[in-house]
Amino acid sequence: MTTQEIGPQVSKDQEQTSPAVTEELARELSGVASTPSEDTPVSITDAPLEHQLEMVERFANETHKYIREFIRFADQKAGIVFAASAALLGFSYGRGDAARWLKPLSSWSLHDGLIFVAMASLLAACIMAFLVVAPRLSGGARPGLIFWDSITTYSGPRDYASAVRSTGGEELVNARLQHCYDLAVISKRKYLMLRLALWIGAVGLTSLVVHLFFG
Repeated sequence: MTTQEIGPQVSKDQEQTSPAVTEELARELSGVASTPSEDTPVSITDAPLEHQLEMVERFANETHKYIREFIRFADQKAGIVFAASAALLGFSYGRGDAARWLKPLSSWSLHDGLIFVAMASLLAACIMAFLVVAPRLSGGARPGLIFWDSITTYSGPRDYASAVRSTGGEELVNARLQHCYDLAVISKRKYLMLRLALWIGAVGLTSLVVHLFFG
């Protein structure tokens, strides 16, 4: 296990579909020539009113997709960290290493302490990796249009369908943008826990290797 950079590798194609509303998109919908010019920057407000909502909707969809991909990468990497840490922990336990520190602390040797650090760190890495993928449910969900727990607060499918149909296009786009923010908060927490799992797992791996070679 290494403490490599945990952010997903973004390809050139993914970079081209980043969530930023580019000038090219603004020019396309506003009818301005696509030739870039520093003197005439184009923004959403430069587009006709009938196209502005379409531009914001495209932005929301691309951002939503972008953040979901990052969350998916975090879950995949957490699964790898969990499997590797659990395998190393099982290997150490199978060798009987736990017996070396299951005794009075006063009788510990340096290597007894080393194997304790290794096994404790690997166990902590497993727990943190699990927390990355574990669902986080907040109590008292409010009725909403996108988050699954909020959708279940409606009395039934017809009630939910009626709420969606009665919501204007701009409000639907706003709901998607708000959900993008919620996903970004989740993604930030996931990557924080994943970084901790990687670093602590690396400490456990290093301690175990030192014990195996010099113990």
